[in-house]
Amino acid sequence: MASLIGMVIPDGTNQFFSELALQTQRQLANKGYPMVVLNSDNSRENEVQAIDILFKLQVKGIVFVSVGDNEAVYHSLRESDVPIVIMDREIPETERCDFVISDNKGGIIEAVKYLHSLGHNKIGVVKGSQDTDPGRVRYNAFIEGLKECELSHDPRLEFDGEFDYWSGAKAADEIYNLREKERPTAVIACNDLMAFGLLQGLAKLEIKVPNDISLIGVDDIPLSAWANPRLTTVRQDTNQIAIAAAELLISRVAGDYSDDPRLRSVEPRLIKRDSVKIRK
Repeated sequence: MASLIGMVIPDGTNQFFSELALQTQRQLANKGYPMVVLNSDNSRENEVQAIDILFKLQVKGIVFVSVGDNEAVYHSLRESDVPIVIMDREIPETERCDFVISDNKGGIIEAVKYLHSLGHNKIGVVKGSQDTDPGRVRYNAFIEGLKECELSHDPRLEFDGEFDYWSGAKAADEIYNLREKERPTAVIACNDLMAFGLLQGLAKLEIKVPNDISLIGVDDIPLSAWANPRLTTVRQDTNQIAIAAAELLISRVAGDYSDDPRLRSVEPRLIKRDSVKIRK
């Protein structure tokens, strides 16, 4: 196909990425560009192979969502003449790449301030992978949010995570092992999958959300509205991200733009549901 576009996502089982791929495919199809999606399955090696496959298919453009820091892939993208839109991160020293990111910093700070406004002073965090831009930015924003609210930073209330369900379940065990007075009154999980793991893990340990611990996720995947309790979360607007990515890519593929890299930032939105409660 002369106008074929390729997309690489890191985890097709994560509703955020599958929804992002679906929305991007729709936007491109509306403009006459078919798209093929490859899943790297959270493997840097698979990611390199996926990009190589797309080059061999002679796609006219690529939409790329990275597993994490991967200099081998970054080098391939820098050397390529194929127009590329990168989601979730910026890569320095690129010429034919544009970027679409969500304002992770603003979204997390808003979540911290919201919890503080409801009386929560002991706020914990389940961190995402620290070898990814979103993981680092969200964690640093959490620390900044605490400072803006003049709240103390307690390392005991930080729990390592890899953006998967099991990271949240593990954090539930770690919270349970804290003395009751040391436990957080609220937790921000840096994506919804970890929030679900934490929610179910706490339930098994008879710690109730939100009566005992309030909980906020990030992404607003469809399952967030179906959980019990329904999950309060920082929405990343996959439709707006996809619209921006399609516009940027098509302008390069069609030859309408060939100048310096462009950056589009999509504003997040705090979706308030049932997993947060006022702390009395």
